[in-house]
Amino acid sequence: MAANTITVQIEQSDQVTSVTNPDPAGGGTDLETDDTYRQRIHLSMEAQPGPTLMGLYTALYAQPGVQQVQIVPNLTMDTDSYGNPPKSLHFYIQGGAQQDLGQAILDNIAAGIQTVGKIKVTAKDISEHTHDVFFDAATVVPIYVTITIKTSDEFNPADGPANILAAIKDYLSSLIMGDQIVFTKLYQAIYNVAGVEYVSVTMGRDKAKMGTDDIQLDQFETAAIAEDSDVEVTVSE
Repeated sequence: MAANTITVQIEQSDQVTSVTNPDPAGGGTDLETDDTYRQRIHLSMEAQPGPTLMGLYTALYAQPGVQQVQIVPNLTMDTDSYGNPPKSLHFYIQGGAQQDLGQAILDNIAAGIQTVGKIKVTAKDISEHTHDVFFDAATVVPIYVTITIKTSDEFNPADGPANILAAIKDYLSSLIMGDQIVFTKLYQAIYNVAGVEYVSVTMGRDKAKMGTDDIQLDQFETAAIAEDSDVEVTVSE
């Protein structure tokens, strides 16, 4: 950073009235991106595996392949607005092996709490007794994207389209259940690919209904590119 640009004092002290850097400064960390912010929030939620909500999240995220988890607790004596029965936990999980997920839930859930969902797994407790564990898979919404670009000599036609596909996938994977797919974020992802100078984009949940509107996911939905061919990249002359 240039000289005399570090002037904001984060931690106040009676003995310090102002701050500055008379010489250029280096080091520090890069500006935090949306993805790194989400990762930081996720890490802040980590706890010891156990019967608390944070403990259950930690236990499930520790399973190989798990990408997202959402838990809907109903610890009241009434059926909730989702139809979940009293004293229950409803798990929505993206990724992971079903048997591993069921075992992780049984190993960490509190006694007397029932599980809810369409997926049933039979797991064993420490005494080798079997229990049925229920949960649901998150609904993965396929997203379709059509892209037309104009490029400079810096664009590599051999791997440029693949880099654009990867950038779109990276953006979608940064979203959580119930997020909004922000249309303009696609432009940001695509323009980060070297040599892209102009972009025209449409996207949609249905190939027959493409547009430029943001897409709001439902509470238990996530988004993904199901097939690489669902992202069409045309390089215009």
